[in-house]
Amino acid sequence: MPATPKNDGAALKDDADIQLRLEVYDALAKSLGADTVAAQADLHGIGRQHMSEIRNRKKRPSLRLAIRMAADLGTTVEALIERRSS
Repeated sequence: MPATPKNDGAALKDDADIQLRLEVYDALAKSLGADTVAAQADLHGIGRQHMSEIRNRKKRPSLRLAIRMAADLGTTVEALIERRSS
């Protein structure tokens, strides 16, 4: 039986330190003709205000939205999301 990793809480850190990789996102969105916040919001089926808040680091995308955004752009979540530097 494989060893079960010990849960010391470190792996369960709040994901508040994640953010959208704007340079990657913008390049992919632009290639699909979504070069405005409104067009990007429409691409993912969310409101313009929500998209703007994600872009301006006021909100972070949920896992469900990050997966949808990646699929809409033909890429992976890992390519779109990064951890913020301290």
